[in-house]
Amino acid sequence: MATSSAPKVSLADRALAPHDVPLPRPEHGLVWRPLVLDDVPALAVLVAQCEEFDAASPRT
Repeated sequence: MATSSAPKVSLADRALAPHDVPLPRPEHGLVWRPLVLDDVPALAVLVAQCEEFDAASPRT
């Protein structure tokens, strides 16, 4: 992941989440399914990258 020397700004300070978000349309080719045990390693990497990018507070 590329890093920047710019100061980190939290997600809450960068953007407001919309109240409603439409699901992707079928032509986008996305498939929604429940997570399975084999998804855990990729999910852990995704969460860590999001926390790093969003300058999240350390978990306690």
